[in-house]
Amino acid sequence: MTGCQAQLNRTKIEKTLIKALFEDYDPEGRPVLNLSQPVLVKFGLAYSNLHSLDEKNQVLTSNVWIRQKWNDPWLTWDPSKYHGLSSIIISPNFVWKPDIVLHNNVNEEGDHGEQYLFDTKVIISHDGTVTWLSPNLIKSSCKINVKYFPWDTQTCRLKFGSWSFHGLKLDLAFYGDLQEADLSSFSLNGEWKLLSAKATRNVVYYGCCAEPYPDLTFEIKVERRSLFYINNLVVPCIVLALLTATAFLFPPQTGERISLTITILLGMTVFMIVVVDAIPPTSEVTPIISTYFSVVMVEISLALLCTCISLNVEHHHPRLEITGWFRYILFDVFGPIFNRDAVKAMKRKQASDKNMDKCDSFVKENQVIPRDKKMAITDISESEVKITKAIEKEIKVAGMDKVTKFIEKSLTEDKRRLEWHVAVKIIDNFFFALFILIIVVSSLIILTPTREN
Repeated sequence: MTGCQAQLNRTKIEKTLIKALFEDYDPEGRPVLNLSQPVLVKFGLAYSNLHSLDEKNQVLTSNVWIRQKWNDPWLTWDPSKYHGLSSIIISPNFVWKPDIVLHNNVNEEGDHGEQYLFDTKVIISHDGTVTWLSPNLIKSSCKINVKYFPWDTQTCRLKFGSWSFHGLKLDLAFYGDLQEADLSSFSLNGEWKLLSAKATRNVVYYGCCAEPYPDLTFEIKVERRSLFYINNLVVPCIVLALLTATAFLFPPQTGERISLTITILLGMTVFMIVVVDAIPPTSEVTPIISTYFSVVMVEISLALLCTCISLNVEHHHPRLEITGWFRYILFDVFGPIFNRDAVKAMKRKQASDKNMDKCDSFVKENQVIPRDKKMAITDISESEVKITKAIEKEIKVAGMDKVTKFIEKSLTEDKRRLEWHVAVKIIDNFFFALFILIIVVSSLIILTPTREN
C-alpha cells in the first residue's frame, strides 16, 4: 500500500507540474527571453540501417534515429518544490518544436521531409532542456556515379535545416558536439558497406532572402559489395569472351564455328541488357562494365569475321599458289610456331611427290622410244617399216603427254589444296592465340582501374 500510495502521489505531483508549466504556455512562440536572440537547436542522427539505394531512380532509403535538443526558458521549475521531480515526458503537441526538414527529401508518401511531425514523446528537464528522440524512415535524392560500377563508391548527402526560420531566429549545432552520424547501432547491409558518415555545418544565402540559413549536411559514404556482380556478370562475360577464341580450335569440317560465335554474341547482348537495367540512364559518364562489354562484343564480331574468312578459304580453295613473301611468313615464320607438325608433314609429302615426278619422267622417256627388237617384220619394205615406226612413236608420245599432263595437274591441285589446308590450320591457331591475348589484355586494361581515388 505504501508503494502504491507513493506512486499515486508522484502522479499527482507530475500533473500539478504539467498544469503549472502549460497553463499560460503558447507552443507557437519561439522559446527565447530576448526576441533578437536565436534559438540554438542541437541536431544529430544515428544511422541505424541503409534500407536500400535505388541506383536507377537515384534514391537512398535510410532508417535513422533523429535527435534534437534545445532550451525552452518557459519550461523550468525547481525540483525541490515538486518532491525532487527533475524531468517529465509529455506529448510533443504541447511544446514548441523547430521546423527542421530534410531538404533533399523525395518521399512521395507520408511526411515530406519534416522532422517535427513525429508522435514520440519529448523529455523536458527542470532546467528547460527539451530532448526529442524519434525514429524515422527517410528517402533522399542521391547523385549516383556509375563510372566504376560494380566497384563503385557512392556519397549520398542528407541536408537538414529549418525551412521557415533563418539563422537569426534559429541556429543549428551538432548534437553532443559529434560532427558525424552515430554508427554504433548500424546494421550491416548485404549490398553496401558503410565507410563513413561525416557531417558539416554550412551557412547558405539564398536569392530570396538576405538572411543566412544554416544547415547540417551528413555525407553517407558507401562502397558496393561487388562479389555478386563479379560472379554473375564479370566472370561469365570473361568466360564467354575466351570461348570465342576456342572456336578457332574446331575443325572447319564440323560446321559449328559460326553458330558458336553467334550464340556467344547473343549471350553478351543479354548481359548488356542486364547491366543497362541495373544502372541509371545517364550520358555524363560511361560505366567501366559497359565499356568492357562493348569491347568484348567488338572482339566477338571480329572473331566471327575471321572465322568466316577461314572457312571460306577452307571450303573454296583459291586457284592461286602460295608464293613469295606470304609463303615465307606463313610456313617459315608462323608455321613452326603455330603448327610445326602440319608443316613438317606437308614438306615430307611434297618431297615424296617430287621424287615420284622424277620417276614418271624417267618412265616417259623410256616408253616413247620404239622397241624395234620386239616388232615383227615380215614381208614389208624398209620404207614401210620406217613409216610404221614413226606413226607408232607419235601415237605413244601423244598418249603419254595427255596422261602426264593430267597427272601433273592432279598433283599440282593436290599440292595447292594441301598447302591451303595447312595454311588454314596455321591461321586458325594464329587467330586463337591472337584473340586470347587481345581478350586478356583488354580485360586487364579496362577492369584493373576499378576504384575511384
